[in-house]
Amino acid sequence: MLYRFKERLLHIQSFALCAAPSAVNGASGRHYYVTERSPLKVSFFDGEPANHWNGMETGWRATIGLELHCQIRSGQKLFSGAPFSAHAEVNENVTPFDAAFPGTLPRLNPHCLAQALRASLALGCAISAKSAFDRKHYFYNDLPQGYQITQHFAPLAVNGKLILGDADGLKDGSRTVSIQQVQIEQDTGKSLEGDTENDVLVDLNRAGAGLIEIVTGPDMRSSTEATSFVRKMFLLLDHIGVLAEGGFEDGSLRCDVNVSVGRAEEEGSTLGTRCEVKNLNSIKSVGKAIEHEISRQISEIERGGSIVPETRGFDPFTETTVPQRNKESAREYRYIPDPDLPPVLLSEHFIARCRASLPELPDDLRLRLTQPPYSLSPYIASLLVNEPGSTDVFERLTKMLSGDAETSANWIVGPVFSHLRSDPTTKSLREKSFGVDMLAEVIKLVKDESISNLSGKYLLQRLLDKPLSNSQSVQDVARELALMQESTGDELDLLCDELFRSNQDKIDLIVNKQRHSLIGFFVGTIQQRTNRKYNPKVVDALVRKRLGVE
Repeated sequence: MLYRFKERLLHIQSFALCAAPSAVNGASGRHYYVTERSPLKVSFFDGEPANHWNGMETGWRATIGLELHCQIRSGQKLFSGAPFSAHAEVNENVTPFDAAFPGTLPRLNPHCLAQALRASLALGCAISAKSAFDRKHYFYNDLPQGYQITQHFAPLAVNGKLILGDADGLKDGSRTVSIQQVQIEQDTGKSLEGDTENDVLVDLNRAGAGLIEIVTGPDMRSSTEATSFVRKMFLLLDHIGVLAEGGFEDGSLRCDVNVSVGRAEEEGSTLGTRCEVKNLNSIKSVGKAIEHEISRQISEIERGGSIVPETRGFDPFTETTVPQRNKESAREYRYIPDPDLPPVLLSEHFIARCRASLPELPDDLRLRLTQPPYSLSPYIASLLVNEPGSTDVFERLTKMLSGDAETSANWIVGPVFSHLRSDPTTKSLREKSFGVDMLAEVIKLVKDESISNLSGKYLLQRLLDKPLSNSQSVQDVARELALMQESTGDELDLLCDELFRSNQDKIDLIVNKQRHSLIGFFVGTIQQRTNRKYNPKVVDALVRKRLGVE
């Protein structure tokens, strides 16, 4: 394999070789000790601290476990201090340590540690007061060190859970998915196709970025449960600010699935032989890979074969899994404690501060929105919670509208969400430069019938596309667009006279046959001819008055 860094190669080599502080050298007898003074401050401490397939075929069952690799939202990488951005130029953010230059040493980024701890707490995990880093050895083009720094023997946290229910897409009860462990590890680089068949180009921008690996128990039974879990985990990590900006398409969340099948009557017995499908980069891929793998394994067993434990890949074009290599064992990875990184010791005070920094979690928030004073339906509450930034906008807007939660929610999940879906540059309401005051003013104009509901939606879209200038108000723009409804005008009388003369048959039906539904014809025609500038209630009242009907 040929490592080629293109133009950035000289840039990487120009770094002076540097080593981490000598306190990291020779980890024996030394630890990373997170102090109580700040959740982002690390000092070195000698010795121990004081007190301190969806829808299974009949007769079969599936067992599914997941491993999620989540990029940590941090401005710097895990051990090198290099900046990290998913959108940087090729090999722009690479230090000598990231490129595995001899003599370079790692130094833990405490912010990544705090973020991983917050994720563990949000999942209800038991936090390890002492965790440690290990080396996982394997060769790949984009792993220049020849090993990955991870936490195999002593992870950061264990024994958490995530509960799936109706709000998460499960229609037949709930499912509790256990979290076996949460560990911190470093990401790899990216391998890209070279100019010739034998060339491999390597981009190390991602190499060394902080990852949280979340390992579930073998608790899921269908692709629906697995995709619901991934979707809910994505929402949770994004909601608490731990997941790196972006999404599956930017590589901030990647998933490996472990699948085995067995006879339904053997439920609770020894699990079947599992196969792992690696590097799934979308929720759809997770579901399709599981469904195909379940079907493949059942077919293999039914024709008298046996399942070979192996690592497989997923082909998104054929929606099938394909063999890659035999399944590695822990022995083959040759795990050893990392000699350059001391154990991490967490004080109770530091853990408490990280816990206090967590916002209200999505399940709790969803439940609160369905109770007074908001009393939203579970469906509307889920829509708001599942869209990052929406609940904050909703609560602020409801306060501005004197507690009218139903109107606030309807405008957000309606025209506001519609605008988000039509704007390819905005992934969530949180990223949108959004004026809640402006939205409140639009809704107030509709509620006091200064503009129609349809005009209000048009006005909102216009204001979202082209924000107000400092000298403009919402009413100014509404007048500029001729959206303000008028209540009186000679034009109305003239239009009524004209329509009455040309539609005498309809008037006879209204007056003599009590066909009052035909009044809508006159109101609609007047609204159409006047570009809806008159309040429809005023127009309706005028027509009825002229016809002498209630």
